[in-house]
Amino acid sequence: YPQLFRENVYSYSEMMSFSKGKHNIKAGVDFRRNLENSEFNVARPSYYFLDQIFFAADSPYGQVAGVDPGFATNRPAQLDSNIRYWRNLEMGAFVQDDWKARPNLTLSFGLRYDLFGRHKEKGGKVTTFIPGPGGITPANVGFLEWISNANLPAAQCAALPGPDGILGTPDDTVDQFKLTHVVMAGVCGPGGFSIAKTIGGADHNNFGPRVGFAWDPWSNGKTSVRGGFGVSYEGTLYNPLSNSRWNPPFYSFNLTFNALGGGPDQVVYGPTTCAGSPLVCSPSGATPTYTGASTNPGAGTAGQAQATGNINGYASSNSNTAFLTGIVYPEGIRDPYIFNYYFGVQREVLPKMTVEVNYVGTQGHKLFRAEQANRGPGIRLAAGTTVTAQGRTLTGLGRRYLNPNYGNLRVWENVSKSWYNALQVSVRRQMSHGLMFTVNYAWSHSMDTGSGWHSGAVTANGSAAGDGYSLDQTRPYLDRGNSTFDIRHRLVASYVWELPWFKDQKGFVGHVLGGWQYNGIWSFQSGAHWTPYCARGNACDFNYDGTRNDRPDAPNGILTATRAMWANGFFPTSSFGCAWTSSGVCSGGQPSFFRTPCTACNGSLGRNVFVGPGQFNTDQSLFKNVKITERFTAQFRFEMFNAFNHANFKLPSSSTGANYANRITQRNFGQSAGTLGPRNIQFGIKILW
Repeated sequence: YPQLFRENVYSYSEMMSFSKGKHNIKAGVDFRRNLENSEFNVARPSYYFLDQIFFAADSPYGQVAGVDPGFATNRPAQLDSNIRYWRNLEMGAFVQDDWKARPNLTLSFGLRYDLFGRHKEKGGKVTTFIPGPGGITPANVGFLEWISNANLPAAQCAALPGPDGILGTPDDTVDQFKLTHVVMAGVCGPGGFSIAKTIGGADHNNFGPRVGFAWDPWSNGKTSVRGGFGVSYEGTLYNPLSNSRWNPPFYSFNLTFNALGGGPDQVVYGPTTCAGSPLVCSPSGATPTYTGASTNPGAGTAGQAQATGNINGYASSNSNTAFLTGIVYPEGIRDPYIFNYYFGVQREVLPKMTVEVNYVGTQGHKLFRAEQANRGPGIRLAAGTTVTAQGRTLTGLGRRYLNPNYGNLRVWENVSKSWYNALQVSVRRQMSHGLMFTVNYAWSHSMDTGSGWHSGAVTANGSAAGDGYSLDQTRPYLDRGNSTFDIRHRLVASYVWELPWFKDQKGFVGHVLGGWQYNGIWSFQSGAHWTPYCARGNACDFNYDGTRNDRPDAPNGILTATRAMWANGFFPTSSFGCAWTSSGVCSGGQPSFFRTPCTACNGSLGRNVFVGPGQFNTDQSLFKNVKITERFTAQFRFEMFNAFNHANFKLPSSSTGANYANRITQRNFGQSAGTLGPRNIQFGIKILW
């Protein structure tokens, strides 16, 4: 379906600097006005045809993301537009003083302030999700009561006026942003989706101090000792905030089928247009009818009004009961910030050669991530069942979702943290006597509680699955582990050597033997980190929270893979055992490498504890420079990439064909998704003047 994004950014900045005595002072301001007009509409749906004949006859049996539910009912109904006109304002100001305290010592002090205004929508189509009543309790629901108690069946709506006594009007006492409660498709407050003025509230305390120094201990220009500390703020990511376009009541993901498919006509959609007082949102003012399977908990009876049905509808082919949401709670999100710190020594050891040793560190706070909020540990246990597991008592609700009025509720949060520490060593030689080289080595460790902001991100070298949602949102510390992009060791050496003979290229011999240049880049690095996980129906939902991306127990520790294991899988035949079975026993009778945790428990396997294959690569080139005239030179180039044709394995796949080799349920568990590029050779000519 069509997507169109048109963004206009208007900016103004001003900076000034002046020197007085030993001080060099700089100050500046900048303003940015962002206007983003985007269409992510559903005017062109995806159609389903039984075969080529029906396709030729233009007779589909189903459509997804369509705008006309009349496809199945012969009662046209216009869904609400998904065009959005986002607006926000950002500003920043800074001042910095570089003070030459002594001839060999410079101190720097600075302060920056940033204000990132939250997005508004020109047409007022901003929504939020207001938590229901509840609080911290020792039960398994805990703070998730705010989700489970949001909205009640339609029969109870009349008895629940707002705190001001009138349902559907602004309430200044409870809603700090004067939000309007919305009655949607037969469910009502307290809590639930509601209209808002902005996507959350802005952060007003973004002060970022910075200090630094540069010191020449012997005042001879051969040694430099430098260090510094700074705080930097990041503006809110537009993409996750704009995903609020998928929230009810102003959008519905429409799924329709007609009798050509062999079943009954059915329409599955949620509320879209809003009218009346109190505000009621539904397609063309009509309450959607529930048409899904009767096994969907709390959905109501097929053919009747969607009283306690899922807000975004349900069908067997749409079992998640929701398309997408981009929820920001009314209290808003805070702006992420980073602590940066650095200390380094640089020394000229020989003429035109320096050695540099640096310590670099960062700490990230309040980083973005996505969370599926409509879940809780133990809720999928049979209703009323009580289990004591890992220091807590869990009570089953007998369903997949904490609040059966909804499907997945994707919430944008800024709760992740990160830590990075590195020792960086470099040796550099400037061009002298035809030789230049650089050698860089980094020994680093990156850790976090979530490496990506998106719920379905693919990271590392493009094959292993990203973090997705947390393992257990009530215990976020369980996700502290190696970053998906953590590369512990990396060494890179590069050089340029201009062969010394016949540089003047006089005569025939000079033109043939002179002007040669040899170049190379050699790189070595350890592997990226990845996580084996289980994803096969309810059998893989070890903690019974309704989300099937759990990690297992790992009583046997961690496997150190060989190149043969990357090529063929960690357990290529039954004689080697297997990764995991629900019974814990492989087909050959051996115990599986991974085990199923206790009932409603989180697995003991840490996040990103497995290390992927290392990489080695070298690029080589040979240039021949031929002087044509005083001004013109022809350069003939012979270049090889991955010159030794070394097979660099990728990480196990999360999405290549039917392999999914990072899933412990697969027979080819651990098998690489393939190799990076083979040797490439190219010839070229370049004219220089």
